[in-house]
Amino acid sequence: MRAHPVTSITFASLAFNTTVDRGVSPEIFWEGVQKIFAYHPQLCDDKGFSLIFVQARTALGSESRQEERTRTALERLTYSINFNLGYTGMDISEAETAAASLLTELRDIGINLTAGFQHFLTFTDYSRLRAFGDSVSNSRFITRLFPRENFEGQLLAKTVGVIKDTVSAGYTVIAGGMSPTLKVAGNPDNAVNPVWRRTIMHAEAMDPLPDTWSAGELNSRHEQMERWVQPWRDVTPAGGSYLNEVSTWSAL
Repeated sequence: MRAHPVTSITFASLAFNTTVDRGVSPEIFWEGVQKIFAYHPQLCDDKGFSLIFVQARTALGSESRQEERTRTALERLTYSINFNLGYTGMDISEAETAAASLLTELRDIGINLTAGFQHFLTFTDYSRLRAFGDSVSNSRFITRLFPRENFEGQLLAKTVGVIKDTVSAGYTVIAGGMSPTLKVAGNPDNAVNPVWRRTIMHAEAMDPLPDTWSAGELNSRHEQMERWVQPWRDVTPAGGSYLNEVSTWSAL
């Protein structure tokens, strides 16, 4: 374990969706998601990080499910994304400059966002605002580490495409942008999965489940999720999984 100096964090939370009253079209929504993903190499090079939540709901407000994925149901899906951008060691002015290129690209396609950055002297101060920690719940998840190459060139569109398919199938996708390279980590000699050193994003598909279901029902649901997340593995042949949140049903 290596200790690092206390650092400040400048943070902003942004969101957009496809709701009728204030949203954009589904096509523009996913173009926007792709621009956010494409920004991640720069974000990580700037020693920044992100936390992203992407969801789809039906017109009735329930989460979409695989069995509902008819053409009609897909046309009635409402997509939403909430994404947080954080920059270490920057003040508000510097963070605004760092995020300007992304916000400009989003604005150019009709997604107008204003980043209201807040500055925190320490991560502890930041974490108090964010109220880190999980409540008791019952869910299954499958994770994947996405290397830098998945955010550049032709792989970028394929990466966003498999995320879109998973979200459209009814799973919440939670992703975190980060880049714990050997240089940033201080060139340690440890047992960390080497894939982490090339990673730009850690993503997971979440499936909240009733705590009254039988083992057979849970296993059947997990098999279904495995089918939807397998394309994540296919599009990241150089990727891997974060062992603490890995699916025990699949190879790393």
